[in-house]
Parts: sequence; C-alpha cells; structure tokens
Amino acid sequence: MITLAILKQLEADEVAGLKADQNCWWEELPLQANGEPAEGVWIITRGGSTTGGHNGLNQRTTIDFYIAMRNKVEAEHTLNAIREWLVENPTICTLNGSAGGRTYEFTNVRIHQTTTPQNQGHTANGLIVKMASASIVFDQQQNN
Repeated sequence: MITLAILKQLEADEVAGLKADQNCWWEELPLQANGEPAEGVWIITRGGSTTGGHNGLNQRTTIDFYIAMRNKVEAEHTLNAIREWLVENPTICTLNGSAGGRTYEFTNVRIHQTTTPQNQGHTANGLIVKMASASIVFDQQQNN
C-alpha cells in the first residue's frame, strides 16, 4: 500500500499532471486499448525489495516509476518532474488514506532516489520508456 500512498501524494502535489487511473497507475502492467499501449506512468514495487522491521518500524521497499509516452519531450518532462519531487520530498510525516475498504497509515516516510534498472529505451509500439526509482523507508501503523 505504500506505493499507492506515494501515487496519491504525487497526485495531490500535482506532479506533472499525474492523475490516478487516468495517466498514472500502481502495481499494474501497461494496459492495451485497441492494440495500442496506454501512455502514462506506472508505479511498481520492485519484486523482492520489501523488508520489515520490528512492530512495523523501518519497513523498506524500492519502487520504480515507468514513464511510457510517444512524445519524447513529454516523457523527459514527466521523468524530471518525478525526480525533482523525489529530491524535494526526502521526508513526509504521514501518508494515509483508504483503498478497497482498507485504510492505511504510514509515518516517518523517508524517500531516497536510487539506482534505476537499465531498461530505458522504447517499446515495439514506439513508446519512449524512461524510469526513476526510489528507496522508501517508513513506519507502518496497524490499521484495518
């Protein structure tokens, strides 16, 4: 849920015009529509990256931001906006909300830009793919 909380915070902070379920998705692969890939940003928790501390303290995970767009300038602008947001927000006191009838609350959230996998380039359909990555350390409060 920390990945969803980060997405909602990006939307609230109006980063690059990102809107959940319109041009920004979490934990989903790029969707196809009429044989064409959707354009936008996908925020994915990197597989095997989540570790936990005692009583929900100092949880750690890595998330990747995939930016897939036909327009190179727009893709680069979106990538830079996300990177700037990561640098300008090294700590967030609290992220909370709800999804699917479950509530979440994360406190003492620390964000650090980190190494990005080497898979930038373009898709077979011609979309430009850029990436940013962040290491997230947080305390998870126990909610329903």
